[in-house]
Amino acid sequence: MKNIFNSLFVFSFFTSLPFLNAATVNNKKTVLSVPAIVCMSCEAKVKSAVGKNHATDIAVSIEAKEVSFSCDAAKGCKLDSILKDLEVAKYPATLKTNSVN
Repeated sequence: MKNIFNSLFVFSFFTSLPFLNAATVNNKKTVLSVPAIVCMSCEAKVKSAVGKNHATDIAVSIEAKEVSFSCDAAKGCKLDSILKDLEVAKYPATLKTNSVN
């Protein structure tokens, strides 16, 4: 029983560190670099992939080749799911910034 509590403590400690917790970004504006965005059709597909994961305030920039959005884990928004859906849609992305709204 003691080992279970120790494991839970270690897990909760490490997942609370912002640089390790890429799975969810609560109440933060997130910007992803998406180099494959080149046209209006790309913009729509990227917006759709991000929106499937309950992200809000989605803005896609063709010129900057990035997408920004707000993510609230309480509403089911998970960054790893967004990245996976973008990959499936043929728009691989990398995390550019996370900042508090």
